[in-house]
Amino acid sequence: MKKRSKVILSILAIIVVVCAIFYKALIAFFMGVMANVAPYIWKAKDVSKEKAAYTMAAPDLYNAVKVDTATNKKYVGQIVLVTGSISAIDSSSHIISLNNVACALDSTQIPKISTVKVGDNVKLQGVVAAYNDLLDEVDVNQCSFK
Repeated sequence: MKKRSKVILSILAIIVVVCAIFYKALIAFFMGVMANVAPYIWKAKDVSKEKAAYTMAAPDLYNAVKVDTATNKKYVGQIVLVTGSISAIDSSSHIISLNNVACALDSTQIPKISTVKVGDNVKLQGVVAAYNDLLDEVDVNQCSFK
């Protein structure tokens, strides 16, 4: 009985030592597995097909989020449908600005950036990311034209 216990303890000790030595490799291995498997398990939400929690004009969204920066609970992470006039288009970074609301286009919407121009009235739906106090704008990601 004592011999069996010593053998089991020895095996456990060897396993612990091997794991301690190779823990970084094991972590990297499991992270690699999860990075390749996760997209098949958890599907990303298509924001363009979801119902917007809020519908508002760009200046109203800007004012609401700027006021809400202390808590960032009401709007951040929510899907919004923003309407407004395009004030700037950055084709290289795929961002359309509606005054102080910067909408980063979803990859499926990038070809449509060439169909709009500054001054056009548009409706864009996306997820509110944050208020950027450095640029004094509201960042909205995964935007799609409506």
